[in-house]
Amino acid sequence: MTTNSTLTATQQRTQFYMTYSGNKPKRSLKENRLKQLEEDLLQQNIFMDELFPQKQFLVLEQIAFWLSANGLCKVGTDTLEEKLGVSVRTVRNAIKAIKTTNQFVVGRLRSAKSNCGKYVIVDKKHENFKSIMREVFLLSEASIAQLNAQQDAQQKMFKDIDMSTFEQENKSPNLYLSLNNSKQANNKYIHSFNLLETLKEEVESQQPITSEEQRTLLLTYTDNEYQHLFFDFIQSMPYPSIVRENAYKLALRVGSDTDVKRFIAAKEVIHHISMDMEYNHFDNVVAVFTTALLNRLEYPSIQPVKLANQHVRKTKKGVFYNWLEE
Repeated sequence: MTTNSTLTATQQRTQFYMTYSGNKPKRSLKENRLKQLEEDLLQQNIFMDELFPQKQFLVLEQIAFWLSANGLCKVGTDTLEEKLGVSVRTVRNAIKAIKTTNQFVVGRLRSAKSNCGKYVIVDKKHENFKSIMREVFLLSEASIAQLNAQQDAQQKMFKDIDMSTFEQENKSPNLYLSLNNSKQANNKYIHSFNLLETLKEEVESQQPITSEEQRTLLLTYTDNEYQHLFFDFIQSMPYPSIVRENAYKLALRVGSDTDVKRFIAAKEVIHHISMDMEYNHFDNVVAVFTTALLNRLEYPSIQPVKLANQHVRKTKKGVFYNWLEE
């Protein structure tokens, strides 16, 4: 069994380890683990709330709580769906994001006949990690070392990257998964290691057909009300079909931290682009919108000039004369 394939464990070994460890989950340990994960992700220029939008973060938080007991948990998609009140898609996307952090092993529970479908998750940073991999997954020391080597290599590579490029870019508004400037400067690092870029490509490669399918994807990745309003705004306007077909991508690009000010700016930008499309052709309307919105938000706001009272010219009221009464 290679470490690159999905690892599997039996119900008996998994339950035995969880039952006889003698530890119980603790919220304080969960909070410390999530804080550590957030700090590690920041070193890679990855923001927790972007990798795990609100509903997906609930999944991560629950799994981290269970892992706090002994570093091992087993859970089914249906359990998380019912306990947290989220969709199956949300659970699956959260598990996928957990995998990409490379700080957890996500295996599967198997029975004597087939895979049961439940996840068996191990925290690589837990003190029991090696014993779990030996006793539950029956891995050799060499295979365990390979799992750790993958994580160490990724973290070391990020420490060697000149972060000045990312710091310069982060002066711009935090648009959803938008890394266009850094992509040109540090192309190989972005494509190899930046998890947000990977997620962006995965999300935006999906081609929903109907408006409802787009809405479902949007709800999966963000809970920001202004992003939802922006999506509804685009769908309600008689814009070119290419704009309405990319409405959910445009809404995601507005940013998960969108406020009313950026919402208004985004409406103005997409309106101008749509009007301009009557005379010009754009190969990538999402890229054009992202660039235009960034430029729009970089303009300094002009404050209205308030005149002092002594400089305000007072006009005398004229005498009213009703000429109709003559």
